[in-house]
Amino acid sequence: MQPRPYVCGWCGDRSPGAEGLEARRHYSLPPEENASGEITFAVVNVTGHLRFCEHCNYPTFIETFLQRPELDRQYPPPSFGEPLPGLPADLGTLYEEARHCMAASAFTAAVMLTRKILLHIAAERGAPAKALERFWTALEYLFTSNTVPRTYASWVDRIRDLGNETNHRIQLCTKEKATDSMAFTTMLLKVLYVLPAQASSSR
Repeated sequence: MQPRPYVCGWCGDRSPGAEGLEARRHYSLPPEENASGEITFAVVNVTGHLRFCEHCNYPTFIETFLQRPELDRQYPPPSFGEPLPGLPADLGTLYEEARHCMAASAFTAAVMLTRKILLHIAAERGAPAKALERFWTALEYLFTSNTVPRTYASWVDRIRDLGNETNHRIQLCTKEKATDSMAFTTMLLKVLYVLPAQASSSR
């Protein structure tokens, strides 16, 4: 059995994937219509890998499709993005939930969580209860309190717009929009919490 390196979906570490089990089988893909209008059938070789992480010892199942690598999948999938140490407890929990939603292709849920993260930032930075009653007043507090400099207003606006679109319209969010919202949320959390914590610890 050859090692099968992977990123563990349980602990987030990269494991060499040297320990575990393997099984091979043939898999019939659903019928597809080609450019000529003909219905085609394909059978691919699939290998199932059960691997145990050398860091946390939890198992991961990986399917590899020899002729169709774009179908490869892993359970549980690795979390999206990067961990952010030093976040306040509630914000850390929400950010990790958003990462897990992205990994599970729950893109609509991920975008709604990034919107909620903005509200929690305002609360964590001392927004009064009245300001937290409405989403737009909570965001305005972020600027009037100088929690978020006006130079980063475009980041907040992008997260807000995507969150509002998902929250108030009967439509699902795409992977591209969710990735966009997560990228801006990650940058904002880094500027407000991660980088100041690193600066303080290096003194």
